[in-house]
Amino acid sequence: MKNTGILKKNLETLKSHIFKRTFLDHVLIPSPANRSPELGQAIIRIGITLIALFIIKLVDYLFMLDSAEETLAINVLTTYLVFTFAYCFLVLRYPNASPLRKYFIIFTDILILSFAIHAFGVSGAPVYPLYIWLVIASGLRFGLHFLHYASAIALSGFSIAVYTSPSWRAQFELAIGLGIAMLIMPLFFLTLLKHLNKTNELLAKKVKETEYMAIHDSLTNLPNRRFLEQKLKPAIQKNQHNEHHLTVLFIDVNSFKFINDTYGHVAGDELIIQFSKRMADCLDTDDMLARLGGDEFMVLLDNKSSADYALLIAERLMQKASGKYQVNNNDIFINFSMGIAHYPSDGDTVETLIKNADTALHYAKKHAKSSFRFYDKQMSQEVRDELTIKTELRKALENNEFELYYQAQLNILTNHVVGAEALLRWNHPQKGLISPDVFMDIAERNSVMLDLGKWTIEQACRERHQWSTMGIENVVLTINVSGRQFMEENFLSHLKNTLKKHQICADQIGLEITERILIEENEFVQGIFKQLKRMNIKLCLDDFGTGYSSLSYLKRFPIDTIKIDRSFINDIPYDEDACSLVKAILAIGRSLKMNIIAEGVENQAQHDALKQWGCETIQGYYFNEPLPEKEFLSYLATHTPSSRIIPIHGN
Repeated sequence: MKNTGILKKNLETLKSHIFKRTFLDHVLIPSPANRSPELGQAIIRIGITLIALFIIKLVDYLFMLDSAEETLAINVLTTYLVFTFAYCFLVLRYPNASPLRKYFIIFTDILILSFAIHAFGVSGAPVYPLYIWLVIASGLRFGLHFLHYASAIALSGFSIAVYTSPSWRAQFELAIGLGIAMLIMPLFFLTLLKHLNKTNELLAKKVKETEYMAIHDSLTNLPNRRFLEQKLKPAIQKNQHNEHHLTVLFIDVNSFKFINDTYGHVAGDELIIQFSKRMADCLDTDDMLARLGGDEFMVLLDNKSSADYALLIAERLMQKASGKYQVNNNDIFINFSMGIAHYPSDGDTVETLIKNADTALHYAKKHAKSSFRFYDKQMSQEVRDELTIKTELRKALENNEFELYYQAQLNILTNHVVGAEALLRWNHPQKGLISPDVFMDIAERNSVMLDLGKWTIEQACRERHQWSTMGIENVVLTINVSGRQFMEENFLSHLKNTLKKHQICADQIGLEITERILIEENEFVQGIFKQLKRMNIKLCLDDFGTGYSSLSYLKRFPIDTIKIDRSFINDIPYDEDACSLVKAILAIGRSLKMNIIAEGVENQAQHDALKQWGCETIQGYYFNEPLPEKEFLSYLATHTPSSRIIPIHGN
């Protein structure tokens, strides 16, 4: 909406420049649309006559000139002024007269002007420019035909006036020069008018294009959000008085950012074009497809009273618009999610209808990607629940309701603890212990994640320092860092200050990140990784193999450890594909000299298979579940060489 507002403002500015008129514009250029060219010519004729009378009177007052020529000039101008007033009233009374009146007034103007040239002789030369005005103004106001007519009459009238005037015959060379100028002048202005007409056509085309682009998407030429809302509002008003319903379908391409990052923005744009064409082919002629921006689209189904039609269109879109696209010799597979809202049951205003379709879209993305959902009020309840959790998260930070649990990472050969993952838990005063699965996604979408992340780093470093005072030195504490937190401007400075404050050595702390952070590959992200490497902070890539282009990330980023996602561990050792994948990841880790942690080890069979394949570090409920700090330290005492731990406070 912001861009379309700017475009509209520029359009209005352009129009204001086009129609801004100076005095010379009024003299030469055709009149505004609310005034006929003939009336404009008549008004200017009055103005020029009054100016001429004023100049003569002024000269007479200043220089006390009292001659027959002056008297004649005043009489001629006064007579002409009366005539022009009468003609102006005639035009006002009969605005749509035949072209003969235009011929007559042009002839009369030039006749009176030629009389002045004849009567005043060479002394009347200052009125010669009026010939130019009559010819130019006639052409510009009435058309090229009148330019030719005025030129012929002017040249004839000037020639007769000069030939019959002894004064002009005495200045024959001057008369010849002015006559030649009057002959050449129509040719010059004919060329000028042709260029002017061409410029006006180009300008009109540009204005039309600007108006079009204000309500259309520049990439796909589909209607944009502004056009959609302009169409949706009267559609809602129309349907208030009949039984017809309308439906909006909110569409969002899944993982489109990954496609852009992998294949480039040019390929991404081409994919959007092809995708929009496929969707358009799925719709009837009176259905409307609009691009809201990026990878978001909306379909408006108007005059369709049955919800079955919306279901038919949704299924058709899912079937025909999803799948394989070929872009620059690459086969790209895409799918999308869709939210559907009906008028009036799901909203009786433009804003409400779009908002509820968006709510249904997010519900579809959250529960089953590549699907569509019809809006219902339960979804709005979920949104309200999320808002409640968001508000309570802020209060929980203020009330110190969060706590860190720790899950051990063990050497598979010795069963000694070599590391631990810090896991956030929320001790809600009414709901009890809440897992991060409930609140972390909500926190990630809001600014509270930044404060929550800072609290986690602060608390983990404080407790890790206590471990050091107990003699626990060789256990690396890994802290999960969200994408939003990692991209925060003060992330590095806060980390450095916290490590210094709690006297934490770099080899005692690690950061666990996901591939979503790596997808945001740019100079800023690369700079963060370089500084973390200079600080000797260990970096662990979580959920390895579940994201995108993991191998390329291992090459481009300074990753120290990769964690095999639990989804691969679940099916070993009985699923051959899962076994092959885990073996391949272990081989990659060894070849890149990286540490490998198998996450989600739940039974002896998984443990034995990983041990056989050479995995060195494992983590999972088979050994211990996440524990509060005190219980974790007790577990640590039984799984670490006893000489390394100094009992403190009974631990």
